[in-house]
Parts: sequence; C-alpha cells; structure tokens
Amino acid sequence: MPDLRLPSGYAPFRELNFCSNVLVNVPVPLSVGDQPALLVGRGLSLLTPVPRVWLAAPAGPESKDWVFVVEGNRPVRPLISLETDQPGGSVTVRVGGLLATIVLRVKVTAPDRAVIDVLDLRPLGLVAYGTENELRIGGAVMRGNEFTNVMIGFAIGTEQQAGA
Repeated sequence: MPDLRLPSGYAPFRELNFCSNVLVNVPVPLSVGDQPALLVGRGLSLLTPVPRVWLAAPAGPESKDWVFVVEGNRPVRPLISLETDQPGGSVTVRVGGLLATIVLRVKVTAPDRAVIDVLDLRPLGLVAYGTENELRIGGAVMRGNEFTNVMIGFAIGTEQQAGA
C-alpha cells in the first residue's frame, strides 16, 4: 500500500474510541484504498479541546477518487455542516438540508483521548456506520477490539486492490 497522504497540521489523538473499538497510536481510523476517509485529531491548543476532523467522500457520483469534504473542521461542500460545542469538547458533522443526517459525532474525553459515538457515512457513499456500542462496515460488525501502533484502524479496499 502506498504511503497515505495526511494533512499538514493533523495531530492524531493517542487514543480514539471508534464506536467501541479502541485505537491506540493509530493515526488513520478509516481509509478507502490509499486515501484516509476519516481523521480525528487534537485541537489547535489545549485551551480549545474541540477535536479537528477530516472527512472524505467520492469526488463525484462515478468517481473512484476520494477527496476531503471536511478539512480540519471546515466543510468544503454546500450540503455539509459542522457544529462545535466548545464547552462540551465535541464536533458534529451533518449532511443534507432540512432533515440533515448526523454522519459523525466525536467528543474529547481527555487531553489525548476522544470518542466517536455516532458514525453514518452512508450519505457520503460508504457503508460504514456505528454507535457507541459497535461499528459496522459493509456486512462486518466490530465491537470491543483494540488496535495499537498500526497506521490504519479499518481499511476498505478498492476494486483495483481486490483485483476486480
């Protein structure tokens, strides 16, 4: 697998509880092919405990290329909104208009620890969703796992990698 391109200024949490799966020293929680699909990093300073997120989606309806649609808590597509709760130390990302779907909620629980308790990337074209109890990717259900000192927590291959 080629080297993943991580954004400058991205500082991952030492520990991330990803829908009940604990990632310790894992910089990329979720990737698609050689593209990070989800990154969750520490805020810019200790005074702002809100996490910073990067979230990717297909570049277009038929595209196999993935691009960030949220970059360091900045939505770059019109139907994506991001809310920060400074006192609560959380970030919520929604997709859609009036009846927007929460696609990600992450909260800081300690200076180098965060929890993702809501994930639903289906509106972005990826069958990956979860709660504080489990993570579902495709037909697989993962709960209560721990990964330490690996580059990627969960990797979803592409058709080219699978040899299709």
